[in-house]
Amino acid sequence: MAEAFILIPLDDGVVDWLGEFDIPAPSQYSSRHPSPRELLAAAKLPGYSVVPSGPTPLGAWHIEVSSEIEPSSRPWAFLTFQPFTDMDTPSSTTFERGWPEVILPIALALQPIIGPFVIQSTSGSTPLLIAADTTYASALEKWCADE
Repeated sequence: MAEAFILIPLDDGVVDWLGEFDIPAPSQYSSRHPSPRELLAAAKLPGYSVVPSGPTPLGAWHIEVSSEIEPSSRPWAFLTFQPFTDMDTPSSTTFERGWPEVILPIALALQPIIGPFVIQSTSGSTPLLIAADTTYASALEKWCADE
């Protein structure tokens, strides 16, 4: 099974957990899951196509983000939003598969909308905090250091 990356909004428990990794969290925060509409807007990256699908019979809604040029060999991402109720109701989001070159710009676009959050891999690697001061370069460096 491929590694997935789960979006986890900050709360007091997550902040304490980040402390176990010596990752400083913002002292004040308001954080939540994105809505499908917000996720769709954040996924619209220059040079990429965005294809939503669903909801599935199991209540999931998906977005596939792929390069408009050579989509089979370029960076891409596949996101799952579940449970889906409507386009404006926040719910859990997982980057099921994909490249950090696509996942991170989407995450950085979401942060001003939903507040700081963590991206946690299903492999249990070090959590990646996405906060107001996170840059693409710093996030990519941390992502690559943990591989």
